[in-house]
Amino acid sequence: MNGEENLKNISPKAIEEVLAGVRGVNGAKVIADEEGKIEEIHIVIDGSRSPKQVVRDIESVLLAKLGLSVDHRKISVAQIGEEPRVAQTRLRLLDTSLTISSIRARAVVRLKKGEEILEGEAVGPASTRNIPYLFSQATLKAVEKCLPEEVSFSLDDLMITDSKGRETVVVLVDLLSTSGEEPLAGAALVKQDIGKATVLATLNAINRRLGLYLANGSPESPRKE
Repeated sequence: MNGEENLKNISPKAIEEVLAGVRGVNGAKVIADEEGKIEEIHIVIDGSRSPKQVVRDIESVLLAKLGLSVDHRKISVAQIGEEPRVAQTRLRLLDTSLTISSIRARAVVRLKKGEEILEGEAVGPASTRNIPYLFSQATLKAVEKCLPEEVSFSLDDLMITDSKGRETVVVLVDLLSTSGEEPLAGAALVKQDIGKATVLATLNAINRRLGLYLANGSPESPRKE
């Protein structure tokens, strides 16, 4: 059996349980297509190991335990915590607010860049599922105010995972620049406030790349594995 075959006898849930045992992994989400083939594997890791180390272990574990050979390009890694040598130019969360009026909600996010305050807002349906999306969109709108014209971030997807009793927000963001398009992922544990966790996950996704733009003043070509 290999990664291109149907998962006739292996459920995505079973794969997620195996991945949860990999050192450094805090959460896993496996997405399969209608035929049962693996399309994407989203992994949340802590700061104890590098993403490349974890991806190599995931490939080895899936092959050894389940007989699955998965292309590393299908594995998306979001890291909670700092990596070594991370760029120092970062946006910080100042505060958030949520206003609900009837069936509409307004999320406001204020970020701090040095002494400058950046504010973004997003308005939409006040459903429980949609509110995290509003906080992520408001975050990206605030970020737009300090971006070069040739750079743009857009929200691709958002999910909330539950592993070992801990909720984690995972945010997928697309970076678009004159150099091309690059997918980014970020995650944050939900401690008390889902809105704050969503903002932190969004910043986690973009801050490493954003730091390069703010520090260098020009975009860097997207890295390809």
